[in-house]
Amino acid sequence: RAATSKFQTIKEGDILVFVCGNKRLEKKVKKVSNFKTIEELVKNLDLKKIIPFASSIEEAKKIWYSFPDYEKKISDFGLIAFELE
Repeated sequence: RAATSKFQTIKEGDILVFVCGNKRLEKKVKKVSNFKTIEELVKNLDLKKIIPFASSIEEAKKIWYSFPDYEKKISDFGLIAFELE
């Protein structure tokens, strides 16, 4: 995710709730990592675990940048990654 203020308060031990339609999934945050750039994130984490259908950093960028204002958000705030249990 772009590390906007909405996500910067999430810490280890927090419970994240994912909702899709009437389905709900709760996951505990095991680890939080921050990165300044997509390149830094990919050097430190397995891209396939983040975006399984992206086969390159260029494909991953296209996916991230397809979200509204994400290119600017990443440039301004960097990225935040959550390892979940």
